[in-house]
Amino acid sequence: METEKIRTPEKIVFKKVSPDDWEKFRDIRLKGLQTDPQAFGGTFESESAEDESYWKDRFSNPERCFYAAEEGNAYIATAGSKKIAEDNWMIMAVYTLLEFRGKNISQELINRVIDEAKNSGAKKVSLMVNLQQEAAINLYKKMGFEIIKIEKEQKMGDGKIYDEYYMEKSLN
Repeated sequence: METEKIRTPEKIVFKKVSPDDWEKFRDIRLKGLQTDPQAFGGTFESESAEDESYWKDRFSNPERCFYAAEEGNAYIATAGSKKIAEDNWMIMAVYTLLEFRGKNISQELINRVIDEAKNSGAKKVSLMVNLQQEAAINLYKKMGFEIIKIEKEQKMGDGKIYDEYYMEKSLN
């Protein structure tokens, strides 16, 4: 995949998440559910109650993939995808800790997820994003995603109802 040169802080390592990394992923996922619950379908209450096998299973499924940006021994950002149709993978679980936003980290992670989807036979990738998440929408548009439709009245992790854009990007 041709991408523009992305500048990120030097000490950050990008990696594919494995079942052995479940605790680091769980920690950042729960942080995201606490700080930005309107961006996720899950809730802090339900996911914080899950055990080790729940988390490890997320990374053992061949029809899912997750990447993380790591600094020190902690994840600072994540992005994942899951196969939703023979030719379509859905981008999900995109989150960056507040202090690392604006450094192109999510863009790098999403590009890795897209590459993995393409290598798995996907012809397009899609995602859903809360209409109030303007920075995320702008990033996705910059990366070539197009708004296909509005999904009305989606319940999010904060228990409130929001409209979301369904966006797609062709991989041809």
